[in-house]
Amino acid sequence: MKTKKSLRLLSALLSVLMVLSVFSAVSVFATDDVTGSAGENCTFTLKETGEMIISGTGAIEYQSVSYPWTANKSDIRTLTIGEGITSIPAGAFADCYNLYEVNIGDDVTEIGASAFVNTGLHRVELSQYVSNVGEHAFGFTFDPDDNIFIKDTEFVICGPDLDCGAKEYANANGFEYEFTDNDYEEEEEEDKAYVSPSSITIKAGASKKVYFHDNGHGLELVKSKNKSIAKAVKKSSSAVIYGLKKGTTTVEFWDTNVTCCKLKVKVTTNPTIKVGGKKFKASKTYPVKKGKTLTVKISGKSSVVKNVYSSSKKSVAKVISKNTAKTVKIKGYKKGSAKVTIKVNGVAFKIKVKVKAK
Repeated sequence: MKTKKSLRLLSALLSVLMVLSVFSAVSVFATDDVTGSAGENCTFTLKETGEMIISGTGAIEYQSVSYPWTANKSDIRTLTIGEGITSIPAGAFADCYNLYEVNIGDDVTEIGASAFVNTGLHRVELSQYVSNVGEHAFGFTFDPDDNIFIKDTEFVICGPDLDCGAKEYANANGFEYEFTDNDYEEEEEEDKAYVSPSSITIKAGASKKVYFHDNGHGLELVKSKNKSIAKAVKKSSSAVIYGLKKGTTTVEFWDTNVTCCKLKVKVTTNPTIKVGGKKFKASKTYPVKKGKTLTVKISGKSSVVKNVYSSSKKSVAKVISKNTAKTVKIKGYKKGSAKVTIKVNGVAFKIKVKVKAK
């Protein structure tokens, strides 16, 4: 009898412990933060309070379909992009309707198109180092029924009293631009000119605008140390850098006070071509009928460098297109073989052509 009573007591005790363990497990689960990867070297944490933090280094990785936090986007209320993060891709925080505050670190230099469309933001502060803000990044909602972006006429962009991406975006979209306190910048940069950003990475054929801050001295000269890799075109207080071919170089900015500051440029790709719709092979001979043309399509061509054409036998085959063309035509004139060279951004492609009779 005593044994049965003890067994009943033990069974009841185990039941209570099981119930407690279930509630304990549910409680722990409910308070867990949502975490994950935001890029190759950065992570995100979404706390139960709605605070989201992205930390690490480098760019947040662009996603064409959805981001790791998309399923929890309605829970995001505040966002901090930590120091070390360099760019925010297109659509990264689109449709985060409950997001009402964002703090963006000074290392961010690029913000993609529609990055914060359809959010609860009414103002944003950007540093002097943001050089490029994509279309509809801030201050817009998207109406899918009419397929249009609607501007928030009361949206405010905050930034320094300098030529920078924040001011450029505000002016381009007619937003109010509010100056932030940049006394510390004036103290630090009183006798020193600088470029923002201090380094860029682009592809062949792409371009990027960078800003020169001179503290009273005008921009006199912009010079690329290796013009075969990247070309620099001077504007009033800025420059546009054009990627030509794979490699690294330095662009020098000189002001009227003979002060030099430098921009590091990395071009990650070379221009490429397709001949007859297929990837170019230097070992292949491409046939073309007499009187007909062979099509060459160029990718990665810069708008500031003209193509250069030559032929080993112009009487057999030669290029008939303009030197600004991205689609080039090689015409066959008479039966025979020729080597047609097309230089794109200074990179030579030697195409073996055999002209056949009609």
